[in-house]
Amino acid sequence: MSRDDNDHTNSIQRSENTGTTLVRGIQADQYRMLFEMLPPGVLYYDAGGNLLVANSAAQRISGLSLDQLYNCHLPFLLYDEDGRPLREEEHPLHRVLAGEILQDATVIDVTIQEPEQPSRRLNVSGQPLYNSHGQLQGAIITFQDVTTQRNSSYRTQRSLNAILAMADAMVQHETDWEATIPLEDVREVAGAPLENELPVDDLFKRPLLELPCLLLDCQRAAIVLVDPQTEILVPITIVGISPEYEQHWYNSLHGARLHSMLGSQEFVDRLRAGEMLAFDSSHQLFRDLPSYKLITPILKDDELIGIFLLAYGNARPDLTAQDLATIHAVANLAALLVERNKALMERDHAQQTLQIARSELERTSKAKGDFLGIVSHEFRTALTGIQGFSEIMRDKDLSMTEMKEFAIDIHTDARRLVRLITGMLDIDHSEAPHLQLNPSWLDLNAVIIDAVVRMRQANSNAIIRLQLANALPILRGDHEKLTSVVANLLQNAILHSPPGGEVAISSQIEGNVVHICIRDYGTSLSAAELERIFEPHMHSDVHSTFPIEDSQPELSIVREIVQMHGGQVWAESVPGKGSIFHFTIRFTSPR
Repeated sequence: MSRDDNDHTNSIQRSENTGTTLVRGIQADQYRMLFEMLPPGVLYYDAGGNLLVANSAAQRISGLSLDQLYNCHLPFLLYDEDGRPLREEEHPLHRVLAGEILQDATVIDVTIQEPEQPSRRLNVSGQPLYNSHGQLQGAIITFQDVTTQRNSSYRTQRSLNAILAMADAMVQHETDWEATIPLEDVREVAGAPLENELPVDDLFKRPLLELPCLLLDCQRAAIVLVDPQTEILVPITIVGISPEYEQHWYNSLHGARLHSMLGSQEFVDRLRAGEMLAFDSSHQLFRDLPSYKLITPILKDDELIGIFLLAYGNARPDLTAQDLATIHAVANLAALLVERNKALMERDHAQQTLQIARSELERTSKAKGDFLGIVSHEFRTALTGIQGFSEIMRDKDLSMTEMKEFAIDIHTDARRLVRLITGMLDIDHSEAPHLQLNPSWLDLNAVIIDAVVRMRQANSNAIIRLQLANALPILRGDHEKLTSVVANLLQNAILHSPPGGEVAISSQIEGNVVHICIRDYGTSLSAAELERIFEPHMHSDVHSTFPIEDSQPELSIVREIVQMHGGQVWAESVPGKGSIFHFTIRFTSPR
């Protein structure tokens, strides 16, 4: 090749080298520009951990100059997510140079804490760099400021946890409320309770306010219910003040009207429209030193039923969207709690009404049963007398005088039957029929003698011995029913006596009562029978010897008649010696 050719070739090669260098320079500038434009901070280290390159975002995000970055002079400490200082081996650069890749699930958050500065959260990723032989050449570390995102996520999580905790407290409180509130304390409310007697802690428990108060970083929080029609206030719960001042707060707000406390009807109308009110100066709703107030309406079906109050310091709080959402969530929970409380009251009121109706039905049923028992007993007594007297008239030769006496007795029993039938026909006029007295002045000894005569005539084999006081005071009582009491007890004694056995009846004055005793020497009663002898339909196993079926006396009616006369009835029995039945009648007028 000639010299000219060589020169030409060299010239071409120089031109190519110059072009390659120029292209590489242009590419380097472009890469440098792209490197500087990256949003995250990017740091390029060699294998020894020395910083080689850092973009401008790294300076801005870290707040450090290039000299500080190159000299590894960090005027702050790094902390992990739990607030614990990072050890040297836990630093992101140390981990990446050790061969760990920090990306996706292994990306870490660190906290920068500088003196007198708010902390910042950095999200750090990194990757080791190797040459073609697999030898470590260095590391790339990228990071970005996630303080705002992490704080937002943290506050959102706190809000969710607080709302869930409040909901759980509401559910737990509902169980406690159902278990402890008696039916007689149930009160109806229309939208909100108005009476001062409503137990404050029965509607809102303090945790329901302590949680959002802590979450929203406020000094105090309160719930006040409002009657939708009258605007009368009912203070429910407040947190953040002393117990002494809390009572003053309750007393100052209870019974006041909302528009007078706010100072303007306009504010009330804005609350009704769902608007949140803010007050920068001292306000009557708290009656304290100046502090920023926030009043959120509690609405139910567009009706104002309460207000949720928040008090901060003198500075206006920087409320985020999450804070406002939390405030509205607490107000909505309060509305649900009021509605739930109203539903519980309505349910318990319905249960109380049902219980009253059930008790009334049971009382009516018992009264009707007692009435039928009384009628059945009176029928049996009257029929026993009529049948016994008529059989004597049929089977014995009697004088005209004796015939008239038995006819009078039969006529008396027949008139009793007429009155009973009349009472049965009138039963529909009363929902709860019961025994009634027809009092008149009477001599109880005369009543006893009359009953004894009739028992002797109806039971010719019975031996009845009288031991009556010489004189008894004249008292007021129902002659017919007291005769029935003596006749029933005599009949019971005769039934439990052996044939031809003796029955004794005595009377005496004891204080302001007449004490009557009827004794038989027949079958004794056990202690269990004595306890139940005066219960309805409680009979002995001894069968009646009367011709009328089921003529066993109903002693529960005896007890009722005696008690209606202000007296008492009881029995005692000694094994092998028979039983004694006692009753007393007071001198005073019967009830």
